[in-house]
Amino acid sequence: MLKVKVKTNDIERLLAKRNLSHNAFAERLGISSGYMSQLVRGERYPSAELRVKILRSLRNVTFDEIFEINDF
Repeated sequence: MLKVKVKTNDIERLLAKRNLSHNAFAERLGISSGYMSQLVRGERYPSAELRVKILRSLRNVTFDEIFEINDF
């Protein structure tokens, strides 16, 4: 089964570059700050809908810059 995971270091770098905290980004995405933390730590996998929201919210980033696909 394929799972899409957030690349921790890359998402942290992109958020810092945009002066966004996890809480502010979570609010922008419409998710809880706890869920955002789980995504960043690699404990949860974002749905397809959430991946689209993340990409649209960060703008000018590619899928491969912030996500990795794991085969379980």
